Amino acid sequence: MARKYDAKQLINKLRTGKLSDDEKSILESWYMVWGADKEVDLGEETLIKKLEQVEAELPQLVRKNKEVIYWPRYVAAAATIILAIGIYLSLFNQTKTINQQVALNTTPIKPGKNGARLTLSNGRTIVLNTTDNGTLATDGGSTISKADNGQLKYVDADKSANANIFNTLITSNGEQYRLLLPDGTKVWLNAGSSLKYPTSFSGVAKRAVELTGEGYFEVAKDAHHPFIVSSAGQEVEVLGTHFDISSYPDDAKALTTLLEGSVRINNNLLKPGQQAVVTAHQLKIFDIDAQSAIAWTKGRFHFNGENITGIMRCISRWYNIEVTFKGDMRGKDFAGGFSRYDDVSTILDLLASTNHLHYIIEGRRVTIMN
Repeated sequence: MARKYDAKQLINKLRTGKLSDDEKSILESWYMVWGADKEVDLGEETLIKKLEQVEAELPQLVRKNKEVIYWPRYVAAAATIILAIGIYLSLFNQTKTINQQVALNTTPIKPGKNGARLTLSNGRTIVLNTTDNGTLATDGGSTISKADNGQLKYVDADKSANANIFNTLITSNGEQYRLLLPDGTKVWLNAGSSLKYPTSFSGVAKRAVELTGEGYFEVAKDAHHPFIVSSAGQEVEVLGTHFDISSYPDDAKALTTLLEGSVRINNNLLKPGQQAVVTAHQLKIFDIDAQSAIAWTKGRFHFNGENITGIMRCISRWYNIEVTFKGDMRGKDFAGGFSRYDDVSTILDLLASTNHLHYIIEGRRVTIMN
């Protein structure tokens, strides 16, 4: 069980200079969580009261050796919040200074954005983030358009069209995109991913697509035509449901998470709230918080006991950065969440504030060290 801390006691320790490093991280996390979307009141008693209210709501960073470290759930505008609390200005600056000593780049590394490339059946490529909204092409009986909300949309205009004509949507690192397939299925494509699909599902027995990377699917219900997603080492079959698949080539495992409905993966049935983990040798099914698997579709990262190497792979895809490691990363497993729209240094500062790793930024290269 996580240890409980008293807000008033921690503030008194801060005032007398007796605050430990772990307690300092906890106190910082508390007013980040409280103030992220609220106005800050500088009154000390009000501050203590608010910190006490959020104490029980905080997620935890848990390492394999069972040491517990708190990590804020909300980090948006954290720097502004802490700076506004004048009596704690020096505490925040001390932590920031330590981390800024190893940030050698002068240009902030910004997060990814909406963008993708569409490859038509004739080989023509359309760069969607530089293309005007409206009709883009007609291919295989479907009209393809780019909507105002940044979604690629297919309308199956010719019901006798050839279902063996395929398009491919590709996101590079630092990009994401949304897609509406001709049957009404919605797809969110994460960074560094691709989806190959027919331009029409007319006359087919199965609605089959091929995924590399990560995609979240809200499949249109059709009891007579199963929807099948093929990815490395697995085949997922559904009739109409919401699920997420993460199957990157550089990951040692493929994850399929079910939010609602039913999914059959390699002849194993998933229930809502379950995740199938497929490796080269086996398939295992776990009960998880399914919403955390699709946090990326809502502008958040969320990790449940993930090793720092896996966390940094996700971060590197979204921020389009190169990550290297120095030292032994075993046992550096964390759970928690943060915004996908912060500068990358904000995220690295939060990880470094646990005092279990350090980092160096050089241009677009990040080195994680013990």
